[in-house]
Amino acid sequence: MRLYPDVYGRRFAWMLADLVMVAWIYLCVRAGLWVNNLVLQLDALAQGVINAGKTFDSWILSFEQGIPNNVPYLSDFLHRTAEALKVHSGDSLISAGQAGSRGIHLLALILAIMVTTVPLVFALVIFLPRRLRLIADMRGVHVTLRRALAQPERSPRNPQGAERSGHRTIPSAIPSASASR
Repeated sequence: MRLYPDVYGRRFAWMLADLVMVAWIYLCVRAGLWVNNLVLQLDALAQGVINAGKTFDSWILSFEQGIPNNVPYLSDFLHRTAEALKVHSGDSLISAGQAGSRGIHLLALILAIMVTTVPLVFALVIFLPRRLRLIADMRGVHVTLRRALAQPERSPRNPQGAERSGHRTIPSAIPSASASR
């Protein structure tokens, strides 16, 4: 199977087109990775929310550990306040940060795939059919040429195909057997 034409100008043009296509694929993949990394930088915000939730939880824990247990009315009030703070601060921030982080990673993946595939699909839809047609045409031309060179053309003027194959017709000096009878 031949990939490039025999004519040097066309061969160079198709080689250049193939190199441009490979460079285009590389640039599309690099652009997708760049978009992915750019969007993943937003994950720092989600990690900040998670860390804030963990910090609030550590503050509440240290507050709860600092409550004296032997003071009537005050100890019970402070323990209830610490439990109320747990419900409304740290855990909800941690879960919101984790959900945001998952959303950011999903968004980064989707955008990277879109940035990579959309230009690639357009380029391949334009380039690939032409390239495959060229390869198929070259195969067809070579098969046709091979067949034509293997079997000389037969025409009414030249029934044996001698001129096509490069042989000269030499009149026979020996008379045929039917003419001598």
